[in-house]
Formats: sequence, C-alpha cells, structure tokens
Amino acid sequence: AWPIAAATAAVGIVAKLALRVKRANVLNPAAAALVASYYLFDTGQNWWGALPELPTPWIAAVLATGGFITWRLNKLPLVFAFLGVHFTLATIAAFVGDPAHVAELYRAPDVHMALFFAGFMATDPPTSPPKPRDQLVFGGIAALASFALFMAVGAVYFLLGGLLVANLWEGGRKWQRVRRESDQRRLQGRDQRPRVRTHPLGADRTPRE
Repeated sequence: AWPIAAATAAVGIVAKLALRVKRANVLNPAAAALVASYYLFDTGQNWWGALPELPTPWIAAVLATGGFITWRLNKLPLVFAFLGVHFTLATIAAFVGDPAHVAELYRAPDVHMALFFAGFMATDPPTSPPKPRDQLVFGGIAALASFALFMAVGAVYFLLGGLLVANLWEGGRKWQRVRRESDQRRLQGRDQRPRVRTHPLGADRTPRE
C-alpha cells in the first residue's frame, strides 16, 4: 500500500540525514529503510525483485547492467570480495554443519539476490570506499556480517544488515580521518602563530620608537 511505501521512503530520508560525516551520509538509505520497514510494517523480503521469474535474456541484461555500473564506478574489488567471501562461507558451512541450513543460499532466488545486492546496493558511492584496498575490506565485512546474521537469526534482511555494518565501519574510518585532519590543522595553526619575545625577567619588552 502507498502509506507503507511513503513511510519507508521517509525512513530512508531520515537515515540519510541523521548520521553524517563531513556532509556525507554514513548509512545506505535504501538498506536502512528496508530493514526498518521489516520491523515496522512486517514487509518481508521484497527489495530486490523477482529475478527468477524473468526470462533468461532479461536476467542476463540485468546482470550485464550491474557489471557495467560496477566497472564504471570502479567498484569491482568490492563486488568480488563480497561474492567471494559470501559463497566461501556458505560452502564451508555446508561441509562443517548442516548442509540443509545453507542450501538455500545456492538456490536461484538467493543467488540472484546476492548478485543484485553486490552490483546495485553495496556499490553505493557515498557509503562505500573509493580505494580498491578499502573496498576489499568493506566487501569482506559486509559478507561476514550478513552471513553471521543469516546463521544466527535467519533474517530475510541479512544482506542489508551486513551492508549497514560495513557502512558503519566505513563511517568510522571517515570520522577518524576527519579528526586527524582537524588535529593537524589545529597544530599547524599553533606553529604559525607569531612568537612574542619576553624579557628575561618575564615582562614583555616593548619596542622603542
């Protein structure tokens, strides 16, 4: 219903404006709004569409579009890191635990969901790091956090929850960098202050005219 859609959009706007570092939002607004809507309105899992119901050419077109966008945004390390860690953890869990518990991660709907998430959600420029090395860490954190949510509570929003955890990590890095830059500017300002010579006895020496 439109009231739920409007309320979800409002939550996304609030999430975008409430937590910011240097005028940039920390949380992915879409992910924050969809996770909140799950608890507020019991919306379930409907954020990524029904890709399995699309014809194969359309699925290929969507994946090609996601790959092109990822390449243009220079986010390929992030996508590869997330997908690699995500499916590696699922494979390990299948061998050391109950295979039935993680088997659904390899079904077509969940595989499509992971691909859509990696190509369109995790690569949001304002909330993901620009450097390849940081992208590898970001993607790994998102995969680890989301898999932990899946194993712990099996929530339908586990990918989005993992993304929010990675967003908080990236926001913390930005905040620390801003603090360091602020401290450096303050120290430089102190060094540039004109020094006043004082009399050996402590009184200021006034220059004679």
